[in-house]
Amino acid sequence: QFPRLEIQEDLTLKIQIRPAPETKATAVLWTYPEPDPRHDLTVKGPELNLGSTIRDKAQQHGADEAILLNKEGFISEGALSSLVWWEGETLVAPSNEIPWLESITRQEVFEVANNLNIETKTKLAKPEDLIGREVWLMSSLQGIRPVTEWIGLSKEFKAGERKDLFDQELLKFVAPLP
Repeated sequence: QFPRLEIQEDLTLKIQIRPAPETKATAVLWTYPEPDPRHDLTVKGPELNLGSTIRDKAQQHGADEAILLNKEGFISEGALSSLVWWEGETLVAPSNEIPWLESITRQEVFEVANNLNIETKTKLAKPEDLIGREVWLMSSLQGIRPVTEWIGLSKEFKAGERKDLFDQELLKFVAPLP
């Protein structure tokens, strides 16, 4: 099960226990056809329903996640997840110049990379710039999922060569609840 906590307009706390979605080993992406419609990226809650609606559209196209672009066509992130890719031995995330929702998983993956002395950086990129690269879709629920296809773009993505190492390192962040 997967909990969702919401503070209502009257400041009451609403707890919703939802069935956890099926976990998948890989991910198929689809580009949302309009510029990122979200407005409040300071906290996760306000845009959660919009993100879910956008992901639903991706699923109607046979994808697991919708990738959001800014009005110039540069990658922001997934509707409900983060995206990173490898350029040689460097782990890359979309540029911080583009608004994105702070991601615990992205932060932890970058921390793992730093602990392993792997260079990290952010940069402006368009979807076509990622063809032929190792690309990861990430979320707290699903973890790291190598991208195998980007609908309407390519099926030419490298296998998740480094994923197992990062999965092992990410386990160090897990602690049992008291």
